[in-house]
Amino acid sequence: MNYFIQAGSYVLVILAAVLIVFIGISLFSPHLAVYLLRACSYGKGKKPKHYADYQQKVRIQKNISYSSDFTNNRLDIYSPKENSQPKGTIFWVHGGFFVGGNKEKATYWSTMMASKGYIVVSIDYQVAPERIYPGPVQQMQDAYRFLKAKEQDYPMLDLARLVIGGDSAGAQLAAQFLTIQTNKDYAEALGLEQVVPIETIRAALLYCGPYHLQGILEVRDPARRFFMKRIGWAYLGRRDWENSLEAKQASIVEHISADYPPTFLTDGNTSSFDLHAKAFERALRENHVQVKTLYFTKKDGKIKHEYQFDLSTKQAMLAWEQTLQFLEKNM
Repeated sequence: MNYFIQAGSYVLVILAAVLIVFIGISLFSPHLAVYLLRACSYGKGKKPKHYADYQQKVRIQKNISYSSDFTNNRLDIYSPKENSQPKGTIFWVHGGFFVGGNKEKATYWSTMMASKGYIVVSIDYQVAPERIYPGPVQQMQDAYRFLKAKEQDYPMLDLARLVIGGDSAGAQLAAQFLTIQTNKDYAEALGLEQVVPIETIRAALLYCGPYHLQGILEVRDPARRFFMKRIGWAYLGRRDWENSLEAKQASIVEHISADYPPTFLTDGNTSSFDLHAKAFERALRENHVQVKTLYFTKKDGKIKHEYQFDLSTKQAMLAWEQTLQFLEKNM
């Protein structure tokens, strides 16, 4: 018995030492927190029933390199096999806390969208802290310029009917990219070019995004607040980032104009950014922008962050179906 008590004491001492080292390192750098976040499983979400029926209708061109000074400069193109006149092009940006993730997470969703006649361009980009703000937004510009220059090589693309979208951190990036394209003063303040003709932007699809970056610390859970603090540090490049110019720029709720495109917003109700979505919705409506939303109440149960990619659930399928209805109306 004494042996087990002594062994248990050693384990507790080791765990305490590890915790102290972790906290100590994290006081001076976000890198350890980033490593742990990257260790999370991103995967591809979950397939819906009868996924093969969608898959057989779709052609996927994988890992096309686009011109950029940054790394991870690859994209995938999903297109319907038999539709010679696609309904438009969806330009998709993945999430991953700004520090991880990849385009594979949207594989099932992108395939399903392409099976309904849309082209989906899903991009990778260099993440923080290797590339800090506004690197990912600049890389979105690079990817768009590449597609525009290569339209003849990819004749299925329809950049005259463009939808910009993303999930989680990718939703924030997509929303900020759209703000740059639709608000000249904002673009000039960031020193970034408006690369997409505004008349070609038909809609925005934004899933589970943190649109008020300064507000990501407004959470009760100390552990979550700890990681959110270090996400901001990694992405914005400074420890005390909350009141920085970069954080204010990335909190796009304050920068919406009447030229913002019709927007589909959705989020879960547990461990996500539904309050951000609702604040963003108010800003859009105040500027007379058309908005379609999908939220959930407590009666729906716990609908978690990035729920829309678990396509085995009725909530994810509802989001997909409402996305299709929204696009049919606005394309």
